[in-house]
Amino acid sequence: MWGEYNYSKWSQLLTFLFVFRCSDPTEFGTHFSSTLCPSCGAPCLPSDKGDGGWEWQCGSCGKLLPQKLVGNMVDRVEKEVEELDPESCVQESEDILERFAKILHPHHCLMLQIKARLTKVYGSEEGFLRHQMDEDDVKRKLELCEEVMSVLEALDPGQTDWKGSLVYEKNWPAMTLLQSQFSMGKISRKVYKKSVRKLISQLQAAKRTLEIEDENSYEHKISEKISKAVFSMENLLK
Repeated sequence: MWGEYNYSKWSQLLTFLFVFRCSDPTEFGTHFSSTLCPSCGAPCLPSDKGDGGWEWQCGSCGKLLPQKLVGNMVDRVEKEVEELDPESCVQESEDILERFAKILHPHHCLMLQIKARLTKVYGSEEGFLRHQMDEDDVKRKLELCEEVMSVLEALDPGQTDWKGSLVYEKNWPAMTLLQSQFSMGKISRKVYKKSVRKLISQLQAAKRTLEIEDENSYEHKISEKISKAVFSMENLLK
């Protein structure tokens, strides 16, 4: 996803949520547009002022944040993201998330875009290639995949191409941690095999979604990688 992810689909989702925001400012409970209150740290929800403008109000203490202030914060994040080096962005992206962790809700669309990008670059960027990642890095990749998936599933449910791509990205860290637990005797062979079968089932569902895309598309290429992963995992169960 991101950069291969189709940005037009992301834009369509944002447009839909902008319309829906009037009746549910939490946007299906995701806080996709919420900031955090500078006074108490609780979520500030967008509210239509009725004059074409917006303001963000804290659901806990009632503090109001004007649209200009929120807009400036969003502009700062977008500028920092645009300046990221695409060849070396893991640590810089994590730094952005940390800097804005007390300003934007962790599921704000910009924070989620950064996290979605990290789900892919963990494991593919020099210094964070699969054989270079320690256990904390592997856990972080899995955590990011699960977080992004949980939020987007609430906004765009069903078998979708973004979900298929995320399932693929999630599989490697999940399998890596599972094999580590099994080799260290932390889980039984029965639990191990049951968990592997569950991962295989998730991959097969993802493959069915992605393989219908154009043969030259990123999604179709991921479906081919899924086939290889499933083959390897099934051999582990023999």
